[in-house]
Amino acid sequence: MRARFAAGPDSRMEESQGRAAGERRRRLALPDSWILILVIVVMCAALGIAEPVFFTFSNIVNIIISISVIAIVGIGMTMAILTGGIDVSVGGIVALSAAFAGSILQDHDVPIVVPILVSLLVGLAAGAFNGFFTAVLRIPALIVTLATMSMTRGLVLIYTKGQATYGFPKSFLVLGQGALLGIPIIVILTVVLLAAGVFTLSMTVFGRRIYAIGNNVTAAKIVGIRVKSTIVSIYSITGVLCAIAGLTTISQLDSAAPILANGLEFQVITAVVIGGTSIFGGRGSIGKTIIGAIIVGLILNGLQLLNVSVYFNQFFSGLILLVAVGLDAIRQRKAA
Repeated sequence: MRARFAAGPDSRMEESQGRAAGERRRRLALPDSWILILVIVVMCAALGIAEPVFFTFSNIVNIIISISVIAIVGIGMTMAILTGGIDVSVGGIVALSAAFAGSILQDHDVPIVVPILVSLLVGLAAGAFNGFFTAVLRIPALIVTLATMSMTRGLVLIYTKGQATYGFPKSFLVLGQGALLGIPIIVILTVVLLAAGVFTLSMTVFGRRIYAIGNNVTAAKIVGIRVKSTIVSIYSITGVLCAIAGLTTISQLDSAAPILANGLEFQVITAVVIGGTSIFGGRGSIGKTIIGAIIVGLILNGLQLLNVSVYFNQFFSGLILLVAVGLDAIRQRKAA
């Protein structure tokens, strides 16, 4: 008894010193967001030196458009992952909603609002489908969205018969190719959606529910949060965002191909995880997802400028995703 009492002050002193050392390390360490911004600066400098064409106006526009699509879908993906879920069907939903819009746009006499509304409804239906099977039937989100990815890709081929549509009305092309006060409309739309996403997560009851579900779904149910309706809403929102991304893409390309957004799901998940959203749920933000989207966009553009074979793109996408998830797992263990 006396020995334990004598050792007590030393133990408390060591514990206090350990806390102080840890606090000093935290003060000296750069926040994750600043590290990611530094990575972006280094990547831009390296790509600019390796390929001077990197800083040309046309290439910068291509990067911005690529980042915009990833960021728009990343808003919904961030919400889904924050709850401990995931959505690997986003590429298929983008392609399906774009295919319906593209086929209607072939008739130039149809008001532009019709294909836009149809596309949004298709995205909403696909997202609600994911949410229903995930939340109500309690099937793992990965399995549900994997099935949806396969079904939507199949429906695109059935609906389009494997043929691309093109030659859309000029009034529709403004969405992807037009500019307002010199700023591309697609960029303005992306900024508005990102601002709405940030506001929703940080300033609304709905956003607090998302974090609560991701941290402890059982506790969330106990305090009265409607977990099922919240999850269905999240996947429905993701579906609508996919439709918006599809509309902006086909407007920019002036065509809707059956293979549209192939591999987009891996790019978006990678951007979200690189941005610091934990794949285990409960931690992350849309603000950092934007930074992750920029990094992924720069990587894809760099591979293209360096004439890396397109066959390696999928390999690098998987590798980057694996590294990002691995780092997240390490952060989780350290936090625990």
